[in-house]
Amino acid sequence: MYILYEDRIEGSVIWLVRGRMSAEELERHCNDIASMIAWRRELSQRVAIVLLFEGEPPSALQRKQLAAAIASPSYDPYLAIVSSGVVVRGVLTALRWMRGQSTYEESTHPNVDSALTWLEEKRGRPLAGMRSMLARMTMPKAGTA
Repeated sequence: MYILYEDRIEGSVIWLVRGRMSAEELERHCNDIASMIAWRRELSQRVAIVLLFEGEPPSALQRKQLAAAIASPSYDPYLAIVSSGVVVRGVLTALRWMRGQSTYEESTHPNVDSALTWLEEKRGRPLAGMRSMLARMTMPKAGTA
């Protein structure tokens, strides 16, 4: 399952991914990335993104499609990935180290509070809209995704 929440005025985005994205969901996600790259040009700051991830990592083909979607030099958000899975966070951290330099900053977190703290430090101000959106959402408990 893939769900998008965005606040274009605040410049904040939430991507909720549970399980493995279908081909249609991945296409929609890649289109959402392209749209965000376009409206980000209107902002004077980087977009703050929380990726709530519970489930299976993307397949090799999906990773290739995602890499193509974020290949633009204009893709420059602060990306906070939230996953309750220690192994998932470890793999994401290792992939980030291997990838090296990129146009965006990424960090992995065990919970939403940690992710929001990191994003607000990066942006230098509170993300009230994002906090409000996240307060209305619920994450599955570990092992229930």
